[in-house]
Amino acid sequence: MRQLLLISFIVAGQACAIGDPHGAGAPVSWSTGATDSPGGRARIVCEFGQPQPCVLDRSTPERPSYASFALHLYGPAPTKFSGSFLVGYLDDPDPRRYKSTVELTSDGREIHQRVFSKVTTVPGNYSVRVLLEEFRADLRQPQTHDLTVPVTVR
Repeated sequence: MRQLLLISFIVAGQACAIGDPHGAGAPVSWSTGATDSPGGRARIVCEFGQPQPCVLDRSTPERPSYASFALHLYGPAPTKFSGSFLVGYLDDPDPRRYKSTVELTSDGREIHQRVFSKVTTVPGNYSVRVLLEEFRADLRQPQTHDLTVPVTVR
């Protein structure tokens, strides 16, 4: 039961007060982290602007593997981001479980939304699908951000 609770851990938070945005000024960027501990700090294994696909180790009964997917959003105050992302490489028979609705507003700082869970036990090619609309006063119509991040689980 404890492990099941850890699997569906989703966090939406405010930006770090220091440091550059992950996407170096891009309104929508992302990063993927990995760890072997359900409570451990994930190390970044790939991020926006780097060669793809991301490569993650699969979970096994003897050695579970955990991963995070973080969406990094940035815009001048106020910039609203609305939409969702779907992470396909996490360990659940129903991938809809890892669809996260995004409703965040940047006030001129980077904001984040993150999913953390156990990686699937099945090696293969997976993806993260991000579909967002960006709203701000200087745009005549919403800016659409449609991203697919390929992920290989080995």
